[in-house]
Amino acid sequence: MKNIIYYTLFAISLLMAQSRVPEEFSEGVKYMEQGEYELAAKYFRDAINKNPELAPAWFNLAVAYDITGQDSLAIICYQKAAKLDPEDPDPWIYLAQLYQRHDNPRLAIRAYENAISRKPNDAKLLNSLAIAYDQIGRYKDALSAINNAIKIDSQYISAKINKIIILNHLQMYDSAIYFCQKFLKKHRKDPISWTQLAYAYYKKKYYKNASEAIDSALNIYPSLGIAHYYKGLILLKKGNINNAIEEIKTAINLDPYYKSMAINDPELDVLRNNKKFKAMLENVNSEQ
Repeated sequence: MKNIIYYTLFAISLLMAQSRVPEEFSEGVKYMEQGEYELAAKYFRDAINKNPELAPAWFNLAVAYDITGQDSLAIICYQKAAKLDPEDPDPWIYLAQLYQRHDNPRLAIRAYENAISRKPNDAKLLNSLAIAYDQIGRYKDALSAINNAIKIDSQYISAKINKIIILNHLQMYDSAIYFCQKFLKKHRKDPISWTQLAYAYYKKKYYKNASEAIDSALNIYPSLGIAHYYKGLILLKKGNINNAIEEIKTAINLDPYYKSMAINDPELDVLRNNKKFKAMLENVNSEQ
């Protein structure tokens, strides 16, 4: 509730001094901090009835609606708060996060872009924007955003990991390998980076290197579904069909997402007529 506390201090120190903050606003904040979100929303609505131009009340009401799953009302209130206080990035940030949670990256991008135009040196916002760009295949825009995030914060580990993922999506495998090797010199316990390194090696047909990298990932995090999936692809290229199928099965059991991935992945077309592979997919389907 960081922004609620911020708006409490802001409103009390500035707006209340100008006699424009109804008492209901402070009551709403109190109940918000106590986790009584529906009651808080009532007081914020009452405050808005007395002062419809009170941006912090609209924002806090939006947060209350957001927390209680009333997304449509939350969106309306975030947008109203943003309109009333055009310089404030927070309504756009929260709106973007709401869209991201509901798997709507295109609307999230618009909101993040609005937030960043008001808060341009925020590495976390740029990282989030890069993720949203990546989700819809705007990989060049994603790379630009992630590079800006890293430029602002050179120690931002999550942004560096995301850069490796984006480089792989751009099929810039040599760059992914170089950047990943550099990153892993300092962060050897990160399984995602090892997994992405394995994938880049795999796409370059360096299967021995890919095997070593994927085993490093799984030694660190044995339950990483994507690592098992990539290990299956690597084993398949090395001619170890049975173990490849087992790895794909493990990935699917860890995360059902990999079932649809396996069904549609052209890398697995060689297994389409394999009885064990077909039976594995059918058994997984029935189990789920």
